[in-house]
Amino acid sequence: MKRTILLLLTFFTISNLICDKAFAVAKNTIKSAEKINKTQSTSAKNFYKSYEKYVVSVETECELTSYGIQVMNGGYVLVPAETVDGTKDIKIKTRTGGRFNAKLIGIDYYHNLALLRVPAFYGRRTEYLTLKVANIPEKNEKLIILPEKMNNNDLKFVKIIETGKRIKIDKEESYFGLIETDGSLKYENSGAPVLNQKGEMVGMAMSFEKKNKDYTGKIYVMPVNTMIKAMNELKLYGRKREPYSGIKKIVPLKRKFMVEKLQLPNEYCYVIEKIKNNSPASNAGFRKGIGLLKTGYTYGLQGDIIVTIDNLVFETADELFYYINSKFTGDIITFGLFRSGMKNIVKLPLKLGEKYE
Repeated sequence: MKRTILLLLTFFTISNLICDKAFAVAKNTIKSAEKINKTQSTSAKNFYKSYEKYVVSVETECELTSYGIQVMNGGYVLVPAETVDGTKDIKIKTRTGGRFNAKLIGIDYYHNLALLRVPAFYGRRTEYLTLKVANIPEKNEKLIILPEKMNNNDLKFVKIIETGKRIKIDKEESYFGLIETDGSLKYENSGAPVLNQKGEMVGMAMSFEKKNKDYTGKIYVMPVNTMIKAMNELKLYGRKREPYSGIKKIVPLKRKFMVEKLQLPNEYCYVIEKIKNNSPASNAGFRKGIGLLKTGYTYGLQGDIIVTIDNLVFETADELFYYINSKFTGDIITFGLFRSGMKNIVKLPLKLGEKYE
């Protein structure tokens, strides 16, 4: 009996020691997590504080407001296009409280970006942020974003849901290559810089609320690499130029038997019918032509069939050309092509040239 009692006492003593140790480990783990979160929050505030001096508020006669970023010396400001499109009276308010008239230089409708310039800053050296090329963050990575007032206490982390996101505003307007996050954003807070956890700017926050209510409250990020290209186009030309591919006409394969006989992967495929001579497409080896051929039991078409571009499928020819036109001169896009006699889809890159005027 005494031996049994002794064993039980020993068991309970060891159990208590194990529980105490487990509790201590759990407590230390919680403290470590809290310390990491506190460190992250402090780092985020320090990161964002270094960007505050470049951020301005944008106002119009329609009382539309958003943020903007001073991106070049001389008072150049990059803002969401939907804030200033169709307005005449545009003002910016700096972090120091100054309020200045701004002039619209140009709009890139494909990327919802506009470039402004402040006449009062002409010839003066001003604070501006040098935009730098950055790697696109991956899915599930966290970003630092400021969704409310320009206040460090409102900083929070949001998680990336998808990169390379395509959203469709209406039949004639789409946006490609966006970063979608799980955060929420008020319309007037779009235009603010978005940072990764290293403190590097990776893009600009956008809501698209004015354009389509389906996107109200959602945070999308326009990547900084796109911002750089759009900014340079707008400064040099006052607009975004459409790039030149040399593909002049495509014909949709709407007849179901064609799709089935050719064993195409989807019903939204297009035969290239016309290519301009000595163009980027002809020089890259794209094939033109039209007509269904039958050799024995094999069906084929004269001319390449466009299946995808950059792994995207397009429901209409207009949407396909819209995507090409949304790119910039010098960009490389990759076509997925079906060629007669080839069992697999051919991947063919195309470097876009300068469009002939």
